[in-house]
Amino acid sequence: METQSIKSYEDVETADEYESRLANCRKEIVMILDLKSKGLIGQTRSLEVVMSEISQEAKERGLTPEILEELLKDQ
Repeated sequence: METQSIKSYEDVETADEYESRLANCRKEIVMILDLKSKGLIGQTRSLEVVMSEISQEAKERGLTPEILEELLKDQ
């Protein structure tokens, strides 16, 4: 896939916020892909079981209720 850079000139605060949100999105994508590769997504198990496993994995990776709340607030 061919890529192209997009440059934006903003104040430092806006640029920092953009980079922070972009980093969070990348982390979420990596977590989803990791869960998929481990077979935690796409199996025929109950939603409750899958959610429990995802929750445990997120906790092990350092996701706290406060971080989750902040991520959801940004959406």
